[in-house]
Amino acid sequence: MENNNNMEKHERLLKDKNIIIKYYHEHQNYGDSAYKKISKMYGVHYSTILKNLKSWGVVRKSGIKYLLRGMLIND
Repeated sequence: MENNNNMEKHERLLKDKNIIIKYYHEHQNYGDSAYKKISKMYGVHYSTILKNLKSWGVVRKSGIKYLLRGMLIND
């Protein structure tokens, strides 16, 4: 039963992929709480949302900052 419920949540995340990405982009400037709010809406752990966003090609602003910092240090 637990596994079936997780599959339903995962399918719902995939179905609402574009909505989730749009919501994340609109609310990511308010700290990192955007993905936590999404996780509460879908009833999954926030790390699941982060993994999905990453697999969908969405880059967090803090991720860009660290990427650029790493490039400056390595040059």
